[in-house]
Parts: sequence; structure tokens; C-alpha cells
Amino acid sequence: MRILQTIEAMIMQLSAQKNIKRFYSEGFGISDEKVIVTGIPRTDIFFDEEYGEKIINKIYREHPILKNKKVILFAPTFRGEGKDDAYYPKDKFNIETFF
Repeated sequence: MRILQTIEAMIMQLSAQKNIKRFYSEGFGISDEKVIVTGIPRTDIFFDEEYGEKIINKIYREHPILKNKKVILFAPTFRGEGKDDAYYPKDKFNIETFF
């Protein structure tokens, strides 16, 4: 009963994406107007085309040799229990698969 009272008193609910807004509305039994789409601050920047262009231009200014080249970012996920035994199985990485 307390949960229902809490939901009824809800002023708004936050949603990360427009396409799932209706599920929040339906699931909490609140109107669509009470569901506010905020995005995901940590990842929204990856979808900002203007920001992407700015960063690419900065990289090319700082490293002109990269222009018109294929650039590969190798960002491995390390394995292990913590910083003391972290490792990456380098034998599993084959650079040739990228060309």
C-alpha cells in the first residue's frame, strides 16, 4: 500500500531514452507528461556530432600524419582480480583482422 501511495505522489520519473518513455509511464501508472527524458550524461557525448567533429579536427591538428589514414583504437579490457594481477591476453589480439 505504501508503494502505491509513493507512486501516486510521484512528481516525475526520469527516463534515459524517448523510445522507452512509455514503458516508464505504463509501469508506474503515471501520465507521459510526468516522464522526463534526460539522456545518459556519461554517454550522450558519443552521439553529439558537433563535438565529434571538433575532437577529430583537434586530433588531426595535433597529429597531421593521421589524416586520410585508418585509425584503430586498441582499448583492451584487462582481466584479473585487481590491479596487482591484471593482464591482457596479447596472443588473442590479431592486428591483421583490422585490415
